[in-house]
Amino acid sequence: MEYVECHKKCHDAIKQELFNKQDKYMNEKRTIKRFALQLEAQLFVDNQQNTKAEMEQSLTKNISSKGAFLLTRQPLPVGTKVGINLFIPALPSTKILHQTTLIKTTGKIVRTNGEGMAVCFNSHCQIAGVGS
Repeated sequence: MEYVECHKKCHDAIKQELFNKQDKYMNEKRTIKRFALQLEAQLFVDNQQNTKAEMEQSLTKNISSKGAFLLTRQPLPVGTKVGINLFIPALPSTKILHQTTLIKTTGKIVRTNGEGMAVCFNSHCQIAGVGS
């Protein structure tokens, strides 16, 4: 009798743990892995009133193939369309990368908070080497 009751308690505990994990993952909206990576970033905002775009310097807090969170004290409004330049520094320990790599893409601000803003990338990007 004790074995059956212990087995039932163990079974119930495992079931509850699985339910808790399932609930946690069901509430997670992200499907793409994010990486904690600080990269220099430049944001360009189209200013409809003149021909020059406004530029803002920032750092990424994290990044994925679908977007990034940018650290800034003055986040842009949600829905703002932006051009983004991300700079991956040269790696001195390798002979492969002798220059900084530039990733150019566009996106839209999808969320803001006290730390900064989240940008969702559009599907197209350009990658090029800059400087040495």
